Amino acid sequence: MPLASKERALLCRNSGRQAFFTKGHGCGPAKVSPRRTWGDYPRPWRKSTILRRARFRHAAGSGDRGRLALFTDCRRNPPSLRLWAALTGSAGGDGMSDWRRRLYDHYVSSEQGGASSSSGYRSEAPFINHLIARHLPADRDIRILDLGCGAGGAIFWLKKAGYRNVAGVDSSPEMVAAAAKGGVHEVKLGDLREELKNTADNSVDLVIVIDVLEHMSRDVLFEACGDIFRVLRPGGHIIAHVPNAEGIFGSRSLYGDLTHELAFTSTSVRQLFLTIGFREIECYEDKPRPHNLKSGLRALVWQIGSTLFRALHAAETGSFDCILSQNLLAIAKAPRAFSSEAGTGSREENTTKQRDISSHSGSIRTGTT
Repeated sequence: MPLASKERALLCRNSGRQAFFTKGHGCGPAKVSPRRTWGDYPRPWRKSTILRRARFRHAAGSGDRGRLALFTDCRRNPPSLRLWAALTGSAGGDGMSDWRRRLYDHYVSSEQGGASSSSGYRSEAPFINHLIARHLPADRDIRILDLGCGAGGAIFWLKKAGYRNVAGVDSSPEMVAAAAKGGVHEVKLGDLREELKNTADNSVDLVIVIDVLEHMSRDVLFEACGDIFRVLRPGGHIIAHVPNAEGIFGSRSLYGDLTHELAFTSTSVRQLFLTIGFREIECYEDKPRPHNLKSGLRALVWQIGSTLFRALHAAETGSFDCILSQNLLAIAKAPRAFSSEAGTGSREENTTKQRDISSHSGSIRTGTT
């Protein structure tokens, strides 16, 4: 017979150990199954129970009382699961997984980056110079922070263009060494999140994250973007270059690096930056840019070849507005007036940045560049 609502809520709370509702898993009036078999339990509960028992047997069999006690504590205190992961070898002492740390430590030797430093960063010149010409302020004294700067290609060309207050940080020792070899000594070894935490509020005019955000989990992504929002001055900008999930060959960019976690679209980029508190978000195709005969032919072929895909997109959605390149470029602005409720980057204590999002929605445009 149906249970009273309080009794039903109590049993629902302990459905994995005391009771299981045969209909709706505890939602709505239902009868309690007096005798249960293993198959009566929900699949997620069965899976987690199997994992718990396996880990418990491993800890008990190894004779490691410290790990056994930690495992018992993990069952009662989920946050300690991070410590469990660290002690069992699945994460490094700095919170980074061992496999990820190994990949970053060998980022150049595994042919993931750094090669441009030995050739004078020529391969990066068209992209960075385009950014400088189209999207960077003319003031050469602004403070620029390049997070995950790799071998320092962006910093190299920014200095060439006359920007004097530029700094970068990267977590790969090989990339930092490659930057020094290429003559870029403004790059230091470190974690970008720690660098952001040690950066004062409202102290940076431009933050560059080229091929960085895709390496983060969603939790770390929101934390990092919140800190970027915090350190930017009113009217400051973030420039992001990320894999484009709706690109024709977007999967190539996403799966081209084992450390990649995410891919984005112009819609998800807007969702992220608007939630954090940024305004005036613009997204662009990272299409070939003509600077010589070869690149001009590439740009022409791209323009012709992508037309069919835009037509297919328009047939399905009614709009030709889509970004088809492997990567996309996103630029967002920290508004000059804010609302303290928005975003994950808390600025309640900052008197210089008063926010009013309701009166400043900003402009959001998607296009090609």
